[in-house]
Amino acid sequence: QNFVKVLRHIFEEFRGKRLSESALDCVQVLLLQEIGKWSEDRRMKLRGELEVPLPTNREELVLASHLVYNNTPWMQICPQQDTVYVHKNIPPSLAVELGAKLLREHFLQKFSSTLPWSHFGQHEKLTQRLKSILEGYPCGEEILKELLQNADDAKATELRIIYDKRNHKRKHLLSDKWADLQGSALCVFNNKPFSDDDIDGIQQLGRGSKQDDASLTGQYGIGFNAVYHMTDCPSFLSNAEKFCVMDPHCKYIGMATEQRPGARFNVNREFWETFSDVSDCYRSFKHLQLKGGTLFRLPLRTKDMADKSEISGRVFDDAEVKKLFTAFRQSATDMLLFLRHVRVVTLEIISKHGRVSERHEFRAEIQNAPAREQERVKLDEAIANAKIYQSMDLVSYHFTSYTMTVTEKSETNEHREDWLICQCLSTSDVHGQNEIAAKRKFKMLPVAGIATPINRNLRSSESKVFCFLPLPVRSLLPVHINGHFALDPERRGLWVDSGTGRCSDKQAWNDVLIRRVVAPAYAQCLVAARRIVSTGHRGVVLNEALEKRLEWFHALIPNYGRDSGEYLDILSQETLSYIVEHELAVLPLFGKLLPSELSLISRHVSEAFDIGATGLKWLQVRTRPSLTPGTAIAYVCMSQSLEPKMKSLLFHLGMPIVATPHNVYEQLKSANDDLNIDVVTPQQVVTFLLNYRNPDSVCNLKLDDLSSTSLQSVENVESLLKYISP
Repeated sequence: QNFVKVLRHIFEEFRGKRLSESALDCVQVLLLQEIGKWSEDRRMKLRGELEVPLPTNREELVLASHLVYNNTPWMQICPQQDTVYVHKNIPPSLAVELGAKLLREHFLQKFSSTLPWSHFGQHEKLTQRLKSILEGYPCGEEILKELLQNADDAKATELRIIYDKRNHKRKHLLSDKWADLQGSALCVFNNKPFSDDDIDGIQQLGRGSKQDDASLTGQYGIGFNAVYHMTDCPSFLSNAEKFCVMDPHCKYIGMATEQRPGARFNVNREFWETFSDVSDCYRSFKHLQLKGGTLFRLPLRTKDMADKSEISGRVFDDAEVKKLFTAFRQSATDMLLFLRHVRVVTLEIISKHGRVSERHEFRAEIQNAPAREQERVKLDEAIANAKIYQSMDLVSYHFTSYTMTVTEKSETNEHREDWLICQCLSTSDVHGQNEIAAKRKFKMLPVAGIATPINRNLRSSESKVFCFLPLPVRSLLPVHINGHFALDPERRGLWVDSGTGRCSDKQAWNDVLIRRVVAPAYAQCLVAARRIVSTGHRGVVLNEALEKRLEWFHALIPNYGRDSGEYLDILSQETLSYIVEHELAVLPLFGKLLPSELSLISRHVSEAFDIGATGLKWLQVRTRPSLTPGTAIAYVCMSQSLEPKMKSLLFHLGMPIVATPHNVYEQLKSANDDLNIDVVTPQQVVTFLLNYRNPDSVCNLKLDDLSSTSLQSVENVESLLKYISP
């Protein structure tokens, strides 16, 4: 205290004036030979109790808190009127411990959003909390899925994932420790800037700005923290002006603390020119439009960093990144199916020499745009509006279907696949809307979708369950299904109660979502699929392909009873029941009919659906009686039970034999035993023909000159008699 009193006395004597030579010598002796020999803890304690004056480069005595020490002479900074430097003879460690600021940190402060530092960073004791989060969150393609979700929620249309293998220069940095971050990194760009709410939200642990916004893909909160599997210090540059660094270890940003483990800077040309080596990590991607976008940089954790990390000991090297890219590439086309905004995803590898050594692009394009795109926009607007409803409010029904082409393109290959996508919000049934409102918790939305490729059927091993993005759950159905499901804590599967006997709110929500929204969407997807069958792809009628397309169509119908898990078994049953209860026209009547035959059979057809050259109409699935007693609305054939010639003959006699396979008939029958569809048998044919005089009958039998009837020849009469009287 006596030494400090002497310093304070000299300070008061020479306040605002230059020190005399003897006074300067005295001050340096007190600081270097006395206070300088104290322990660091003692000096820090002194700083907390008293403000200590230090000599300046102008040989004045000024309180340490007003001084700056230049330990980075490479920084070309114009002198500021309010910047006063510590005398060159005072060691930097002593100056900082007594309250002086380092020049680099002093310079960074003026770019912060607030003074002295922007309150940026995740506000819990971070490293152990992050370590716990990673233990419950998978390391793999899910990391990139989270960043894809961020992009979609920001309404970005493009996402670029870049593996930058370059080693950047390590001199003009934000801190000396920052040199560890100048090596290989994963860089992720999307073409939308972060809002202030997004920046606030990404700092939170376990929740983000999207937590209360049910219309957003990444609503579930902890997902962004998955990046800590690969890095200790993520950062991002948004709109080319907001530069944010998360520093849980408080080692890469000089003034980061446990309370403020990171920093946010409003950057400009002066900032980047000063820290030019940091600038190269973000601004050397000439093909990225940083203005209007967001670029994340995730420096990969090296072995040295892993040995010291309190978050993860996992080394993320070249092999890990390539494994990550391979896994993501295998499911990238699926990821685009139900996203609301992102249409292009690109994977790139930049070599150590700065050249693009590998590139894969995935692009989704809606056909018949802008009409179909306009329908999608209306659905998106309805979803956005629905998020503001209270839980008990009824959500109006919206449905849209469209064809999407997804293209995967690399330097050597290009693969295109067309998909039928159906998406809906809520249900058209008022009772269903009431049930949804009663079960709706956690601001969940009654959103569902169905997707199927057009030129092939999905194998059961391919089909997936989505919650906007694919989950590692197989649907075991012939389609992908999407819904705003309640998920398990790891976000890898649908919520399932633990068996306590009590149905939780989450399980109740998943149940009502499947029964009231997903199942009707699935059934309506079959109605939409008729367009593909009837017109051929891209509007071209392909007669020779109709039977193949019918085979594709019938494979879409769910197979109730397959062991696909509780939720998905319910989905199959509810979809089939919906088809029957709502009398959907999904029974294809296939053949070339005369005009008179068309007028008769149209009494039992719900729609004249693209007859023309295909001769294809669609009959409703019905339970009510037909107009002719003893006959059915439609008939199906047992497999191989009816020769093609006899089938054609009966068809031209007016018997509505649909092209529906017998196994599909059995599935529909299992949903409602009163289904007014029957199997073609000799007795059914007799009953049908005996009603030829009934004015309501569709039977086309005429007792007239044989050549003018549908029978046409004696040979056909003999074949018919042989069939009905074996």
